[in-house]
Amino acid sequence: MLNQPNNFNNDPFLFDIQDLPNPANNLFDQVPTKQLTFQIVQKYNLWAKEKGYPQSFSLESEEFFFGRWNYGNNFKNISSYPGSYAIQEVIRFDILFPESTRGRVMHLFSGSLPPGNYVRVDHNLSDPNDIDFKGDAKDISIHFQNEFDFIFADPPWNKEHAERTYKTKLVNKEKVLKACFESLKPGGILVWKDAYKPRYSRKLFQYFGQITVDPSTGHMDRSFRFFRKVV
Repeated sequence: MLNQPNNFNNDPFLFDIQDLPNPANNLFDQVPTKQLTFQIVQKYNLWAKEKGYPQSFSLESEEFFFGRWNYGNNFKNISSYPGSYAIQEVIRFDILFPESTRGRVMHLFSGSLPPGNYVRVDHNLSDPNDIDFKGDAKDISIHFQNEFDFIFADPPWNKEHAERTYKTKLVNKEKVLKACFESLKPGGILVWKDAYKPRYSRKLFQYFGQITVDPSTGHMDRSFRFFRKVV
Protein backbone atom coordinates (compact mmCIF):
# COMPACT_ATOMS: atom_id res chain seq x y z
CA MET A 1 0.00 0.00 0.00
CA LEU A 2 1.33 3.45 -0.86
CA ASN A 3 1.85 6.15 1.72
CA GLN A 4 -1.25 8.32 2.05
CA PRO A 5 -0.43 12.01 2.70
CA ASN A 6 -3.08 13.63 4.88
CA ASN A 7 -3.10 17.21 3.64
CA PHE A 8 -2.90 19.27 0.47
CA ASN A 9 0.21 21.28 1.39
CA ASN A 10 3.06 21.27 -1.15
CA ASP A 11 1.93 18.12 -2.87
CA PRO A 12 2.67 17.97 -6.62
CA PHE A 13 -0.20 15.55 -7.30
CA LEU A 14 -2.93 17.83 -5.95
CA PHE A 15 -4.59 20.45 -8.09
CA ASP A 16 -7.85 22.24 -8.67
CA ILE A 17 -9.25 20.78 -11.87
CA GLN A 18 -11.22 23.97 -12.52
CA ASP A 19 -7.91 25.87 -12.82
CA LEU A 20 -6.55 23.67 -15.60
CA PRO A 21 -6.33 25.02 -19.18
CA ASN A 22 -9.41 24.33 -21.28
CA PRO A 23 -8.86 20.74 -22.48
CA ALA A 24 -9.42 19.50 -25.99
CA ASN A 25 -11.99 16.88 -25.06
CA ASN A 26 -13.10 17.05 -21.43
CA LEU A 27 -12.13 18.28 -17.98
CA PHE A 28 -10.13 15.16 -17.20
CA ASP A 29 -8.40 14.26 -20.46
CA GLN A 30 -5.18 16.09 -19.57
CA VAL A 31 -4.99 14.63 -16.06
CA PRO A 32 -2.81 11.51 -15.69
CA THR A 33 -4.62 8.71 -13.91
CA LYS A 34 -2.11 8.68 -11.05
CA GLN A 35 -2.98 12.30 -10.30
CA LEU A 36 -6.69 11.64 -10.58
CA THR A 37 -6.61 8.69 -8.18
CA PHE A 38 -4.45 10.62 -5.72
CA GLN A 39 -6.86 13.54 -5.70
CA ILE A 40 -9.90 11.29 -5.23
CA VAL A 41 -8.32 9.70 -2.16
CA GLN A 42 -7.26 13.00 -0.66
CA LYS A 43 -10.52 14.84 -1.29
CA TYR A 44 -12.61 12.07 0.21
CA ASN A 45 -10.43 11.46 3.27
CA LEU A 46 -10.22 15.16 4.11
CA TRP A 47 -14.00 15.49 3.81
CA ALA A 48 -14.52 12.33 5.89
CA LYS A 49 -12.15 13.60 8.59
CA GLU A 50 -14.08 16.88 8.74
CA LYS A 51 -17.37 14.97 9.08
CA GLY A 52 -16.05 12.51 11.64
CA TYR A 53 -16.36 9.56 9.23
CA PRO A 54 -13.72 6.87 8.68
CA GLN A 55 -10.97 7.97 6.27
CA SER A 56 -11.56 4.85 4.23
CA PHE A 57 -9.91 5.62 0.88
CA SER A 58 -6.39 4.55 -0.08
CA LEU A 59 -4.14 4.05 -3.08
CA GLU A 60 -3.58 0.41 -3.91
CA SER A 61 -1.13 1.54 -6.60
CA GLU A 62 -0.39 4.83 -8.32
CA GLU A 63 -3.19 4.21 -10.80
CA PHE A 64 -5.78 2.43 -8.65
CA PHE A 65 -7.72 3.66 -5.63
CA PHE A 66 -9.88 1.70 -3.25
CA GLY A 67 -12.55 2.92 -0.86
CA ARG A 68 -15.34 1.76 1.39
CA TRP A 69 -18.61 3.49 2.25
CA ASN A 70 -20.77 2.62 5.23
CA TYR A 71 -24.00 4.57 5.68
CA GLY A 72 -25.17 2.69 8.76
CA ASN A 73 -28.96 2.53 8.45
CA ASN A 74 -29.14 5.71 6.37
CA PHE A 75 -29.91 4.16 2.99
CA LYS A 76 -32.68 6.58 2.07
CA ASN A 77 -32.86 6.95 -1.72
CA ILE A 78 -33.23 10.05 -3.87
CA SER A 79 -36.55 8.69 -5.18
CA SER A 80 -39.01 5.86 -4.60
CA TYR A 81 -37.87 4.10 -7.78
CA PRO A 82 -36.37 0.69 -6.92
CA GLY A 83 -32.57 0.73 -7.05
CA SER A 84 -32.14 4.51 -7.18
CA TYR A 85 -29.00 6.03 -5.68
CA ALA A 86 -28.89 6.58 -1.95
CA ILE A 87 -28.73 10.22 -0.88
CA GLN A 88 -25.43 9.42 0.83
CA GLU A 89 -24.01 8.28 -2.52
CA VAL A 90 -25.07 11.48 -4.25
CA ILE A 91 -23.42 13.57 -1.52
CA ARG A 92 -20.18 11.62 -1.70
CA PHE A 93 -19.96 11.71 -5.48
CA ASP A 94 -20.24 15.46 -5.35
CA ILE A 95 -17.15 15.45 -3.13
CA LEU A 96 -15.18 13.25 -5.53
CA PHE A 97 -16.42 14.86 -8.75
CA PRO A 98 -18.19 18.20 -8.18
CA GLU A 99 -20.94 18.75 -10.73
CA SER A 100 -19.13 21.78 -12.15
CA THR A 101 -16.21 19.53 -13.19
CA ARG A 102 -18.15 16.67 -14.77
CA GLY A 103 -18.71 18.15 -18.21
CA ARG A 104 -21.39 16.38 -20.25
CA VAL A 105 -23.02 13.61 -18.23
CA MET A 106 -25.19 10.60 -19.05
CA HIS A 107 -27.19 8.67 -16.46
CA LEU A 108 -27.68 5.18 -17.87
CA PHE A 109 -30.55 3.12 -16.39
CA SER A 110 -31.76 6.43 -14.96
CA GLY A 111 -35.13 5.23 -13.69
CA SER A 112 -37.06 8.07 -12.06
CA LEU A 113 -34.13 10.48 -11.87
CA PRO A 114 -35.64 13.93 -12.48
CA PRO A 115 -34.62 15.97 -15.54
CA GLY A 116 -31.43 17.95 -15.09
CA ASN A 117 -28.17 19.02 -16.70
CA TYR A 118 -27.54 15.51 -17.99
CA VAL A 119 -28.89 12.99 -20.48
CA ARG A 120 -31.12 10.27 -19.02
CA VAL A 121 -31.32 6.85 -20.66
CA ASP A 122 -33.85 4.22 -19.64
CA HIS A 123 -36.28 1.90 -21.41
CA ASN A 124 -39.03 3.08 -19.05
CA LEU A 125 -38.70 6.88 -18.99
CA SER A 126 -42.06 8.39 -18.12
CA ASP A 127 -41.14 12.01 -18.85
CA PRO A 128 -38.42 12.10 -21.54
CA ASN A 129 -37.34 15.52 -22.73
CA ASP A 130 -35.53 16.54 -25.90
CA ILE A 131 -32.08 15.44 -24.72
CA ASP A 132 -33.08 12.12 -23.17
CA PHE A 133 -33.10 8.71 -24.86
CA LYS A 134 -35.84 6.19 -24.16
CA GLY A 135 -34.64 2.80 -25.25
CA ASP A 136 -32.12 -0.01 -24.83
CA ALA A 137 -28.84 0.85 -23.09
CA LYS A 138 -26.80 -1.14 -25.59
CA ASP A 139 -28.05 1.16 -28.37
CA ILE A 140 -26.79 4.46 -26.94
CA SER A 141 -23.80 4.60 -29.27
CA ILE A 142 -26.14 4.68 -32.26
CA HIS A 143 -27.24 8.10 -31.05
CA PHE A 144 -24.16 9.34 -29.16
CA GLN A 145 -20.57 9.06 -30.37
CA ASN A 146 -17.62 10.45 -28.35
CA GLU A 147 -19.94 12.91 -26.59
CA PHE A 148 -19.79 12.32 -22.84
CA ASP A 149 -17.26 13.16 -20.14
CA PHE A 150 -19.04 10.99 -17.54
CA ILE A 151 -21.43 8.07 -17.71
CA PHE A 152 -23.05 6.83 -14.50
CA ALA A 153 -24.48 3.33 -15.01
CA ASP A 154 -26.57 1.33 -12.53
CA PRO A 155 -27.77 -1.79 -14.39
CA PRO A 156 -29.84 -4.62 -12.89
CA TRP A 157 -27.30 -6.78 -11.11
CA ASN A 158 -28.58 -10.25 -11.95
CA LYS A 159 -31.59 -12.05 -13.43
CA GLU A 160 -33.57 -12.00 -10.17
CA HIS A 161 -32.80 -8.31 -9.62
CA ALA A 162 -33.90 -7.52 -13.16
CA GLU A 163 -37.13 -9.52 -13.15
CA ARG A 164 -38.34 -8.93 -9.59
CA THR A 165 -37.22 -5.36 -8.99
CA TYR A 166 -37.32 -3.80 -12.45
CA LYS A 167 -39.77 -6.11 -14.24
CA THR A 168 -37.41 -6.42 -17.17
CA LYS A 169 -34.82 -8.75 -18.67
CA LEU A 170 -31.18 -8.77 -17.62
CA VAL A 171 -29.11 -6.64 -19.99
CA ASN A 172 -26.05 -7.83 -21.88
CA LYS A 173 -23.48 -5.95 -19.83
CA GLU A 174 -20.59 -6.54 -22.24
CA LYS A 175 -22.58 -4.90 -25.05
CA VAL A 176 -23.54 -2.02 -22.75
CA LEU A 177 -19.88 -1.48 -21.82
CA LYS A 178 -18.93 -1.37 -25.50
CA ALA A 179 -21.68 1.18 -26.14
CA CYS A 180 -20.42 3.27 -23.20
CA PHE A 181 -16.92 3.21 -24.67
CA GLU A 182 -18.21 4.49 -28.00
CA SER A 183 -20.32 7.20 -26.32
CA LEU A 184 -17.56 8.53 -24.05
CA LYS A 185 -15.02 11.12 -25.11
CA PRO A 186 -11.36 10.05 -25.03
CA GLY A 187 -10.34 9.93 -21.37
CA GLY A 188 -13.99 9.96 -20.29
CA ILE A 189 -15.04 8.21 -17.09
CA LEU A 190 -17.56 5.40 -16.59
CA VAL A 191 -18.88 4.84 -13.05
CA TRP A 192 -20.44 1.36 -12.95
CA LYS A 193 -22.57 0.32 -9.96
CA ASP A 194 -23.10 -3.42 -9.70
CA ALA A 195 -22.90 -6.45 -7.44
CA TYR A 196 -20.54 -8.06 -9.97
CA LYS A 197 -17.40 -6.91 -11.71
CA PRO A 198 -18.28 -6.61 -15.40
CA ARG A 199 -16.20 -8.19 -18.12
CA TYR A 200 -14.33 -5.44 -19.91
CA SER A 201 -11.54 -5.08 -22.45
CA ARG A 202 -8.31 -3.41 -21.36
CA LYS A 203 -8.01 -2.20 -24.93
CA LEU A 204 -11.11 -0.09 -24.30
CA PHE A 205 -10.97 0.82 -20.61
CA GLN A 206 -8.50 1.43 -17.83
CA TYR A 207 -9.93 0.14 -14.56
CA PHE A 208 -8.73 2.66 -11.98
CA GLY A 209 -10.83 2.40 -8.84
CA GLN A 210 -13.44 0.65 -6.72
CA ILE A 211 -15.67 1.77 -3.86
CA THR A 212 -17.45 -0.98 -1.95
CA VAL A 213 -20.72 -0.18 -0.21
CA ASP A 214 -21.26 -2.00 3.07
CA PRO A 215 -24.99 -2.79 2.96
CA SER A 216 -27.46 -2.97 5.78
CA THR A 217 -28.07 -6.51 7.03
CA GLY A 218 -29.83 -8.87 4.68
CA HIS A 219 -28.91 -6.90 1.55
CA MET A 220 -26.57 -7.69 -1.32
CA ASP A 221 -23.08 -6.20 -1.49
CA ARG A 222 -22.44 -3.81 -4.34
CA SER A 223 -19.60 -1.67 -5.59
CA PHE A 224 -18.93 1.35 -7.71
CA ARG A 225 -16.19 0.61 -10.24
CA PHE A 226 -14.39 3.30 -12.16
CA PHE A 227 -13.27 2.91 -15.76
CA ARG A 228 -11.55 5.37 -18.06
CA LYS A 229 -11.81 5.28 -21.83
CA VAL A 230 -8.41 4.44 -23.29
CA VAL A 231 -7.19 7.26 -25.51
